Amino acid sequence: MKRLLSIELQKIWKNKASKVLTISYFVLLSFIALIASIEFNIGSFKLHIAEQGIFNFPYIWHFNTYIAAVLKFFLAIVIVSMMANEYSYGTLKQNLIDGMSKQEFIDRVASKGNISKSDAKRAVELVLGEIAGGIKNAKKDGKYTIGTLGTFVIGKRSARMGRNPRTGEAIKIRASKTLRFKAGSSLKKAAGIE
Repeated sequence: MKRLLSIELQKIWKNKASKVLTISYFVLLSFIALIASIEFNIGSFKLHIAEQGIFNFPYIWHFNTYIAAVLKFFLAIVIVSMMANEYSYGTLKQNLIDGMSKQEFIDRVASKGNISKSDAKRAVELVLGEIAGGIKNAKKDGKYTIGTLGTFVIGKRSARMGRNPRTGEAIKIRASKTLRFKAGSSLKKAAGIE
């Protein structure tokens, strides 16, 4: 839930128009209470808003409701803006669904390792590069093992017949390669599997 809220806040905060409108809404709404301090003294003409009775019961309800309703226009624009940007932030939403993003992983490594984010990024890039290189240069059996962490297995899926879900027509699906990961003893132990 915390990550979902932070993503929604990011959507508002990274969009300049949404940021300005949201701040304006809350600033203007908070100024309703300060209206009572408005006072004009121009010669014999004197106007003090608080003395006009708008803060007396039941007028206070009517006044505040009317002003808040008018200011909802700001929030309506923010919501429309957020909906327009939904496509741009699809990657953020996908990260929420899929799990930790690469940047979050780097941040966590930096935090837990007590190192700078640039050093953590370099370390993560090196590890991922080494794994990718190992898989690319895997042995003839198509396996790349990293100690007790686990084994990456490159498999082959033979060509087969399938069915087009839209038309129901039989189609030939080409042969392809697959990549699977088989957890090693240390990961199984950490997950409580062994």
